[in-house]
Amino acid sequence: MPTGFKSKFGLYDGYSAWNDSWTAVDEMLPFNDESVNQAIDFIENNVLEGKASRRAPDQGFIKVGGAINGDFDYNNFGSIIKAAMGAEAGGVYTFSDALDNIIGVEFEKTQSRWRTMAKINELTIEGQKNEGVKISIGLVGKQITRSATAFPSLSISSQSRVLFSQLTYRIGNQDDALAGGDELEISSFRIHINNNLADDHGTNAQRTILEANRNGFRTVEFEIGFDRYASDAMFDWFDAGTKLQSDLTFTDGSATWLIEIPEIIINGEPGAPVGGPEIIAESVPMSCYRNTSNTPMTAIDDEVRMTLS
Repeated sequence: MPTGFKSKFGLYDGYSAWNDSWTAVDEMLPFNDESVNQAIDFIENNVLEGKASRRAPDQGFIKVGGAINGDFDYNNFGSIIKAAMGAEAGGVYTFSDALDNIIGVEFEKTQSRWRTMAKINELTIEGQKNEGVKISIGLVGKQITRSATAFPSLSISSQSRVLFSQLTYRIGNQDDALAGGDELEISSFRIHINNNLADDHGTNAQRTILEANRNGFRTVEFEIGFDRYASDAMFDWFDAGTKLQSDLTFTDGSATWLIEIPEIIINGEPGAPVGGPEIIAESVPMSCYRNTSNTPMTAIDDEVRMTLS
């Protein structure tokens, strides 16, 4: 019987073109759940012929999308981050404008193996106190095929989960480099990358989508939370429109995951609402931008740089 605990998630990241033939996955990644599915537009037949019943529709365009969710760890998600951001060199992940990274994903579902070529449209990394850090991958795919071929003989690399308790968080203005005095104890964070990929079609003869290319600006949103509203610093920066910089460093023994954000503005609606008799909490939504004025992080051009080591 098909059961979730038997499921597997495989990845191949070596495609050079959207119409390449399928290549067997060569990485197996940990995941908790997924919702990748295929939708087909149906072209309704509304001919009038003296009957209340309708004729059956015809099939139209195909679209594939959905999310893959899991626990982030230090060893297994380099290929995913590269596919979402665009470039990697020596464990340092940076954005590329074109985002040419095409991946193949395969799910073992016992009954059959589900496969699709895809690009990563959205990537969310988030965490909160006393939990592991979570990762969510939003795909734009080409077409799902179901295969009877056995899932390749692969195993997950040594898994070392990233825990929220391993975080050192810093934020400050751009006057000088971040230092110990910029450390803050936060209770949650969320980074959301939206590559804004199109899922449009060409001619009617081609039912699958064209290569998923950018359809506008990339956006990167960042949010932090505090269990206790204990400072007006965030509200003062919001009122003044101050450009900020921030970094998050997770460390477990010799393993390190660093996220650097050179230019942030608090441009949402930071809040500390009174919800009742309990302790007042604080939330701070921010947007990340291209680095135009941060001298301490001058080596970082775009919104975010990540390093896994």
